[in-house]
Amino acid sequence: MRYVHWVIIFDALECSARAVTTPEMNETYPHAFRLLDGDGNICYYGRCRTCDDYAAFAPLEWAKANSGCTTIEYMDSYGDWEPL
Repeated sequence: MRYVHWVIIFDALECSARAVTTPEMNETYPHAFRLLDGDGNICYYGRCRTCDDYAAFAPLEWAKANSGCTTIEYMDSYGDWEPL
């Protein structure tokens, strides 16, 4: 079984859900993130196992190649989006 550090929940480009959020998923992937393109448009929402190490950048690396995303933001404890 492959160890996955992050998951895309919602694809804003296609306006479609990619995964169902469950309590178990929120426990496994506790950190919400969103990926934005160079114009500041939101492309994806997702969840990650970490938000403060190199693995936290993995969704952005994928989205750069896939959709031209340039920014990843994680939700802080106050519910605000903070760029990594």
